[in-house]
Amino acid sequence: MARYYLDNINEYFTLFNTCRKRAEKHEASPNHPFVAFHLEGMRSVIHRLHEHGNRIVGILLFESTIRRALDRKEINARQYTILSQLLDKGATGLDEVRHSPWYQSLYIKLNDKTRQRDLNRLREMELLFLDEKNQLWPGFSRPKNIKPLGRKGA
Repeated sequence: MARYYLDNINEYFTLFNTCRKRAEKHEASPNHPFVAFHLEGMRSVIHRLHEHGNRIVGILLFESTIRRALDRKEINARQYTILSQLLDKGATGLDEVRHSPWYQSLYIKLNDKTRQRDLNRLREMELLFLDEKNQLWPGFSRPKNIKPLGRKGA
């Protein structure tokens, strides 16, 4: 609640003074506006905590999903590594990934077709998304503007 009050500090003091003046005039329910403000703050905090909890659950489910896919040989170790790295970093530029030492080491003895096939397969399985800004996203967080498969870049 402290964060909500700080974010809305002007309204907090305005309502505090308004309610004080209403109480001095012996109006009915003088603190009603402040209570409504406080309840809105509670709703906002609960909503933010709920979203945070959902994000954590999404990450845990995604980790479980990609581990199960690796165990079932639905994805290979390279693909699992890519997803694990993105899980740690979140949305990352495709060029940044391609130039990362960990990524380059995955494909030292392999050709560009293999790299392309790995990324396309992850996109087909919706374990990885590529947006219009060439940002790679792990599958638990779907961006708004996804590049369709078949376009060059991934």
